[in-house]
Amino acid sequence: MTAPRKALVRNLITSLVTVGAVKTTKPRARVLAAQFDELVTGVRRQKEAREQIRFVKQTLFTEESQRAFFDRVLPALESRKSGFTRSALLGPRKGDAAEIVHIEICSETR
Repeated sequence: MTAPRKALVRNLITSLVTVGAVKTTKPRARVLAAQFDELVTGVRRQKEAREQIRFVKQTLFTEESQRAFFDRVLPALESRKSGFTRSALLGPRKGDAAEIVHIEICSETR
């Protein structure tokens, strides 16, 4: 992944964790969901708390989002094994007809 694309994905993940939902284009949403799943499963693989913190700091930009990840997101996703995000197609954007997707963190269990 190139540096600008990696920064874009990191910004999207940071916004997703901070706000809980993001509207973006369909290709970006696919990458966002995959990277967010990797983040959650990667944190779960770490044995010690400091390793988990270091792993999250590599992805999330702000300290606020890092705290929100450990305080809100991880406990909400504790019972899930995969599929940590939910997306809904909103339709085409007016300017360039790009497909817009609303992507959010799944909080309830299925």
